[in-house]
Amino acid sequence: MTPVILDTGPCLNFISIGQGNLMHGVLSVKHDRLLVPREVANEIEDKSSGVKKFARAGRLFNGLVRDSKFEILESDAHNDEVLVRAIKLVSRLPPTSLLTRRRKDLGETMVVAHAIKLRDAGMEVTLVIDDQGGKVLAKTHGFETIGTIRILALAAKAGRADRSEIKKIYERLRPSNGAEPMDDGLPHWNNSGLNNKGLYQQV
Repeated sequence: MTPVILDTGPCLNFISIGQGNLMHGVLSVKHDRLLVPREVANEIEDKSSGVKKFARAGRLFNGLVRDSKFEILESDAHNDEVLVRAIKLVSRLPPTSLLTRRRKDLGETMVVAHAIKLRDAGMEVTLVIDDQGGKVLAKTHGFETIGTIRILALAAKAGRADRSEIKKIYERLRPSNGAEPMDDGLPHWNNSGLNNKGLYQQV
C-alpha cells in the first residue's frame, strides 16, 4: 500500500456533489493514506465560501477529515528542511515567499513538493491532479498522476457504480445540457471514455 496526495480540483469535483466517500473508496483500495496538503485544504475552504457551486465542499471535506478518510499534510517552511528543499526544487522560489502568496499553482506545487519529501523517505507516491500544468509538473519530477475520469473508471471497473450511476455523477460534473459545469476542463461524456461498456462489470 502506498500514499496518494490529492490536489484541489479532484477533491472539489467529488466532494461538492457528495461523492467524497466514492473517491475515498476507490483510492483506498491501493493507497493506505489519502493526503491533502494544508494549502489544498485552504483552497477548498476558499472555494466553498466564495463560489456558490462549491458551497458544500468545505463542510463535507472537514467531515471526511474528522472521519480520518483524508489526512492533512502541514507545511512547515521554517523547520522542515526536507520539505524546504523540495519546495525550492519545484517552485524555484523561497518557501516562505511561496507560501505567503496567493498563487494559482500553489496547490499543485505543494502536492509535488510533499510527494518528493515522501519519496525521499522511501515511499512510492501517486498524485491525484486534473490541472494540465500540475500534471506536467508532476511528470517532470517523476510522478504518476490520476484524475477525476480515472477515478470514475476505477469505480466502474470495481463494480462500485454501474454505467447509469457513473453517467449521473459525470453529468453533475460536466452537464451535457449547457448548465454550468463543476469542472469546465472535463470533456463531454461521449468523449470521456466512460461510455465504454467494457468498463462495467457484467451481471
